[in-house]
Amino acid sequence: MVESRVAKQLGVGQPTVREALVALEHQGLVVRKTNQGCIVTSLTRDEISQILKIRASLRCWLLS
Repeated sequence: MVESRVAKQLGVGQPTVREALVALEHQGLVVRKTNQGCIVTSLTRDEISQILKIRASLRCWLLS
C-alpha cells in the first residue's frame, strides 16, 4: 500500500493517509516496510472473531 496512491484514490492529502496508517500500525493492523509502503497484517479467523467479540462487548458497555 503506497501512501500517494491511496491519497489520490480517496481524494485526500498524503499527510491524512500517513496519519491513518500510523494509527493502524499502532493497532497492529498494518506493518510499515521501509521504501515499500505498508502491508496489511494477516489475521486468523480466531483473531478476527476475538476482535469482533471485544468490540461488541465494548460497544455494549459504552452504550449502557
